[in-house]
Amino acid sequence: MDDQVESQLVQARDRTLELSQLEANHQELLGQMHGHGEQVKCLCSNVGMAIHKRSRYFVYRLPKSGSLHKPECPSFSEESDDGDEEAIVKLGFALSRFVNQITDSGLKRDRQSQNTSTSTHTKIITMQEVITRYYKESGLGYMRPEWHLVRGYRILESKVRAAVAKIPGTWAEKLCEQVVVIPKFDKAVSEEFERSLDKRLAKTGVRAKTCFIIGKVKAQIGVDEPPSFRFEQFRGAFKCVGGAKLPPVGSLVMASIKTGAKGHYEVDNTAWLSLTEDHLVTESSIESDLFEFLCSIGCVFTVNADHIGDPSRPAAWIKRMNGSVLSIFVDGKIRDGNRLNYPLQKQEIAKAV
Repeated sequence: MDDQVESQLVQARDRTLELSQLEANHQELLGQMHGHGEQVKCLCSNVGMAIHKRSRYFVYRLPKSGSLHKPECPSFSEESDDGDEEAIVKLGFALSRFVNQITDSGLKRDRQSQNTSTSTHTKIITMQEVITRYYKESGLGYMRPEWHLVRGYRILESKVRAAVAKIPGTWAEKLCEQVVVIPKFDKAVSEEFERSLDKRLAKTGVRAKTCFIIGKVKAQIGVDEPPSFRFEQFRGAFKCVGGAKLPPVGSLVMASIKTGAKGHYEVDNTAWLSLTEDHLVTESSIESDLFEFLCSIGCVFTVNADHIGDPSRPAAWIKRMNGSVLSIFVDGKIRDGNRLNYPLQKQEIAKAV
């Protein structure tokens, strides 16, 4: 595979740059192109991409163009199901809390204050959907064999940070300001991080601020009720309250937190994706075995985050030598052509790639 697909190189006018570098360092160029209605071109297969503006300029995959990108490209989607990007997307959970209120009932005013449209297509997005979108946008589901067992926290942090601002919706900028990625563990960094959280969560008027933490659960600490957990590379304890569930170890977590008593941060809303050691989304041992198998036969593949809870969708896509895409399912149905099942058709998969 060429380096263009790995780094998602794009062309902006006469410049060829990595997408993240373009967004970070060439805001003036993006602004000029946006003003003239120009598009950025993804060089995986010369697919146009749109430029959007909020507080900064970002590059987005065009609606219904996901299948035009190569399978190993972070912008790839097998099915042209990007219609939600054209809808009004509103949050189904609170961005802030009234003091002494830990439920979402106080969000009514927040929702009413969001920008509205004459469109009749409105989608309420849950926290689970938000973290799934983060995962998809981050490109973490793309896997090369040489990355096996070496995709550490540094990659998780950088990819998630780059993806946070790319979720469509009028609320995205405010949510982006409140999202914190757990830093790599270091005593000084950790202490500064805790002070930063306290500052972020300080009460203002009648509202208690909320912060959204993204990290990977490392291990459970203690057995007291309510349960506590810690994120990978971070030593601070968080108490789950208000019905929040304890995420499983090894999962990518998004947690809504606020300051609590006795030095803890209280968690009252969580969503998570179960991951392999390589940060690949999985919900069963069969899928974990599938990813191990695909790495062992040396193929490049992309995990489909949308398959979680829906076995009718492929669990992964493989780019074949002839350029076609092979879809791998785990629903136990015998398939043929470019749609095979693991482990029922394990030998066929190995031969196909």
